[in-house]
Amino acid sequence: MIKIHIKFKLKNMRHLHNVTQDELAKRTGLSQSYISKLSLELKSPTLEIVALIATALNICPFDLMEVVIQEDEILE
Repeated sequence: MIKIHIKFKLKNMRHLHNVTQDELAKRTGLSQSYISKLSLELKSPTLEIVALIATALNICPFDLMEVVIQEDEILE
């Protein structure tokens, strides 16, 4: 069975653009606590939130996501 996960790369993109959680919270209107949970992958954002954050970082929304494909071994 193949599983597809979308990994949210907020922490990496924030560091790449030298933007703190607090600054991103101010730019987006989201709470710093929520930004923290997204950065630590404790929460999953909606597509609307991804678009909002991408706009705040001046990047394409797809730059915030990484597709991870995992193939499970079938035990017989």
